[in-house]
Formats: sequence, structure tokens, C-alpha cells
Amino acid sequence: MITLLGSLLGFLSAAFPDFLKLFRDAQNRKHKLKILELQMQQQAQGHVNRLEDIQVNADIAESQALYKTYNTGKPDCCAAHAGAIRYIGIVHLQSG
Repeated sequence: MITLLGSLLGFLSAAFPDFLKLFRDAQNRKHKLKILELQMQQQAQGHVNRLEDIQVNADIAESQALYKTYNTGKPDCCAAHAGAIRYIGIVHLQSG
């Protein structure tokens, strides 16, 4: 009986490193999967940020193009008055 228990204990102790390796491999795969999910989320967020940057740059270019047409060569006081009128008009159009 003791021989049988000894051989069973020897078999289990020899198989223990293999079971431990299987457990570590499973944990490692879970960890890698979580990292890949986070990388995909980060990449998707990067695309959204890039699209926002493109839109902002387009708005800036549009504003610069519009204000180039208002350079009339008038004195500074007249240009400031015309700029204020344009701003009020733009605000009025956006609110309505």
C-alpha cells in the first residue's frame, strides 16, 4: 500500500511542472489578448484624433482664406470696424 502511494505521489510530482506550465501559458495568452485589445482601442482612438486634426486644419485654412479677401487697404480704424461687423454677422448667422 505504501509502495502504491509512493508511486502515485511520484507520478503526480513529476506531472506538476507540466500542469504549472499549462497554467502559465493560459495566463500568458490572456495577458497578450488583453494587450491586443488595448492596442486596437488605442489605434481606433488615434484615427478619430487624426480626423479631428484634419477637420481643424481645414477650418483654419478656410478662415484664413476668408480673411484674406477682407484686406481692403483701409486705415486701421475702418478695418477694425469692418472686422467687428463681420464678427457680429457671423455670430448672428450661426445663432439663427
